[in-house]
Amino acid sequence: YVVYLYNYVRSTNKITAQIIIKDLRVTSYFGWVAKADIEIYDKTLIVVNIDSSWCRNGFGSKCLSHIVKYAMENGVEAIRGEVWEQTPIGVGNLIRFYEKNGFNVRQNGQRRIFEKKL
Repeated sequence: YVVYLYNYVRSTNKITAQIIIKDLRVTSYFGWVAKADIEIYDKTLIVVNIDSSWCRNGFGSKCLSHIVKYAMENGVEAIRGEVWEQTPIGVGNLIRFYEKNGFNVRQNGQRRIFEKKL
């Protein structure tokens, strides 16, 4: 597979980008098998969205590992995001996904968040 950093935009206080994974052996509708929208504020990377067009094939975990690698290479101290309660894979599966990939999941008021200190 190949990994792209796409739509990279740097402003005064924020960086936005997409991390896209394409598997050269698999064709999918949009040509990607996993992607994530990220934002970096100061030393924190926010995962806005992570999506896989092929569920349960490890591409979401590959995408998340590339997010962690990118964060570490760019001086980020923490990664966090909100657990999407309406996920089609089920919120329990999503929580297990983040925990399996080394993130802590906790309740924060009305929201559940996942986070990892680097």
